[in-house]
Amino acid sequence: MALTLQPHLRFDDLFERLGNPTLNSVLARQPVIIPSLPFGAQLQRALSQKYGVCMGLSLQTARTFIHAAVGPGENSQWLKEQMQWLILPLVQKYQHHLGVNSPLAIRDRFALAGVLADKLNNYGHHRPEWVVEWYGAQAADAPSGWQVDLWQELRQAVGPDEPHPALQMHLNRSNAEFLHSLRNRFPRVIALATGSLDPLLVQVLRLLDSAGSDVQVHVLLPTLGYLGEIARDPLLLPAIDSEPEELEIAGGHPLLTSMGRNAIGTFALLEQLDPNYAHWPDPDEAQPTQRNPEPITLLKSLQQDIRIMRFEDKGQSKSADDSISVHSCFGPQRELEAIQDALFKAFADIPDLKPSDVHLVTPDLETYAPLARALFLSGSSPLPIQFTERPVLDELPLTQGLMTLLDCVITSRLQASDISFLLFNPAVLAHLETEDSELLRNWLEASGFTHGAGTSSPGRLGYARDRLISGYWLANDSDARYPDQTWVLPEADELGGNLPLLSDFCAWLSAIESTYLAWQTHCPATNWAQRIRTACLNFLPAMAINCWN
Repeated sequence: MALTLQPHLRFDDLFERLGNPTLNSVLARQPVIIPSLPFGAQLQRALSQKYGVCMGLSLQTARTFIHAAVGPGENSQWLKEQMQWLILPLVQKYQHHLGVNSPLAIRDRFALAGVLADKLNNYGHHRPEWVVEWYGAQAADAPSGWQVDLWQELRQAVGPDEPHPALQMHLNRSNAEFLHSLRNRFPRVIALATGSLDPLLVQVLRLLDSAGSDVQVHVLLPTLGYLGEIARDPLLLPAIDSEPEELEIAGGHPLLTSMGRNAIGTFALLEQLDPNYAHWPDPDEAQPTQRNPEPITLLKSLQQDIRIMRFEDKGQSKSADDSISVHSCFGPQRELEAIQDALFKAFADIPDLKPSDVHLVTPDLETYAPLARALFLSGSSPLPIQFTERPVLDELPLTQGLMTLLDCVITSRLQASDISFLLFNPAVLAHLETEDSELLRNWLEASGFTHGAGTSSPGRLGYARDRLISGYWLANDSDARYPDQTWVLPEADELGGNLPLLSDFCAWLSAIESTYLAWQTHCPATNWAQRIRTACLNFLPAMAINCWN
């Protein structure tokens, strides 16, 4: 089947041309390659709103799909996170090439291993031809000898049974059995891209096309007008191996000079998929049409200037409005506070604006995610927030548990939903030596716990814990009541037969309560490390022992 390439000016156009990818005749889930997780979340939301359902899709980033198609899959040692651990023992040997000559602590070596893993990962995706050369006996054309040496040591650590996906693809281009398997595994693939495109993904899509798969590529490029001019005159197209920073863009809007470089690099890669640019619109057709005429704001005017390559002189001033605002803030926390104020104003001023219409983009999710949780979810008017991409630390069971408890402290509300969430945590279940998360959650529900600490009133955690204990010992007396005539535990008969687990569970609830209360009090920042260590050893020791030793 022929590969089809469709360029689009905006997300709405891409979405309309995409159709409904959930209508898939193949039983397997439809693979849809997305440029980022936030893009995938927006796509799922749009599909659900239009068709009422969004299912049967397998949304994968380019990296995930590449390793699934031509690599060992999600457990590949060539993934950046895995390479970091393999490089860690080699850091001291190569650190001087990065300007680091002094001895490093283990944490700093791990960080440097991450830098090296990121560099080699970029080579593998953006210069796959280098990877193929590096597997050869000689690497004369390599950009730097030490990087080749590091790659060869990494290759030996991975082992000969798991070649890099770039080499795997190179070796199987003419392998009929491999191509047949590829066609059976991926009979139809939809790839969505924005201003940048993974060169290794382009080669994988070409391989799928040669295998006979139905490949659709939809590219979102706001600079279609300028790229349309290049499509008319191929001599303007730069060489495929040109560096984006070296490209010269004549004329147009100054922002196009920086934004257009990546677009041109992507455009050059797309020539490998469709040499004739068969579906590329003429420059005049690429301009947006006004479906619903709206007032021309400063933002819309700037967007139009970029698209039609128009740059007005500084003397031509435009009326200012609040469609574009620039804030100079001191630190990430103040940035988020400014965004919070702007969001409150937007929800008050813009009719029908919904939280799902708002997208926050950050260059460092590890830094901003905890601050966003603390600011947006607290106060008298909390703002709902959903992370379309999880911070790396949040993927660890230990960190999940600590962050859940910290969220409780920040919001000053210890709720049943928080404790129930912790009972899904693998570290908690390992500590309690059970896999029956449902039983524990049933006990929590039967206890009557709703929110808060202490034993002062029904619904508090201490009060609920005492009900569990009393309910066990008075299980045969269904009419047992406290002096205030409240029932001890109506579901007491369900607690029989597992005293050791119930005892551990009650002790665990006590540890949660004491930690929550202790964290409510102020202490110097230097004492927080000990607080976290104590918390880990009290209610997450299954994971904490390895982390703290």
